[in-house]
Amino acid sequence: MTPQGSDTPPATPDTTPDGGQGDEHTIRGAQAAEATPDAVRHDAAARRYLLEIEGHTAFAEYRRVGEAVMFTHTEVPPALEGRGVGGALVAGAIDRVRRDGRQIIPLCPFVLAYMRRHPDTHDLLAPVARATFHAAGGPA
Repeated sequence: MTPQGSDTPPATPDTTPDGGQGDEHTIRGAQAAEATPDAVRHDAAARRYLLEIEGHTAFAEYRRVGEAVMFTHTEVPPALEGRGVGGALVAGAIDRVRRDGRQIIPLCPFVLAYMRRHPDTHDLLAPVARATFHAAGGPA
């Protein structure tokens, strides 16, 4: 809670009192107010894409397989469920993968379902993932 009369949020482990950069979980120096793909951050050391909302962090874990990104697990904290956080997280992660010129292996069921619903992502499927994607109900 912010002290009365102060516009500066209290310091947390992830933010500094002046809104400056904190640790790897900080998004652009402050907590994101909304779940937007632009707020997704890449933590390469932890092999995760992160989206922080209201002090909670949703994440999509991955492994590198050659030049592809294999998404293995996505998690949204219970306090954020049902608010589009998972979709925004995956959309932002996919945008980053696209900008990096990589392809995707959607091992995580949530990422796979997202890609099935968004044909504009199908061009990012790694060749090794295409047969499984098609067999699982993706486009032919």
